Amino acid sequence: MARIIPPNFDVNKEALDSNELVIRDTLKVKIVNWAKFRFSIYAGNSSDVLLSPNPIDNDVKQAFIELAKSHYEVVNSIGYAKFSLSELQTFDKAKLDYLFRINKGLKEFYIHLGSVFDNLARLIFILNIADSATQKKGQD
Repeated sequence: MARIIPPNFDVNKEALDSNELVIRDTLKVKIVNWAKFRFSIYAGNSSDVLLSPNPIDNDVKQAFIELAKSHYEVVNSIGYAKFSLSELQTFDKAKLDYLFRINKGLKEFYIHLGSVFDNLARLIFILNIADSATQKKGQD
């Protein structure tokens, strides 16, 4: 069951790792809603937080861990994309390799955005498909 997000929820009081801190504090990405979602589902690397009066199936535990990994990767990829975009603004147009660097930087930016969308799709899949953690490619 989801945890209720308190009205005084403060992302600045959440325990974040070094990547999340850079994304929030240095890159100034607004991660409040991301943090609220993580709080509400109690995302983490351990399924021990899952509670039920009945035994919890291993597939459910695995899906919970996959959900947390994809959730974390979304915010990291947003941070990487923002970093790539900010790097593009530092290139010197007068340098001979300017076009090369711009093209390379744009590709990196789009790769990170693609990762955001890929992991969002994984989140949707995990939340909507009961056996998502164990379903193999090509299975319906």
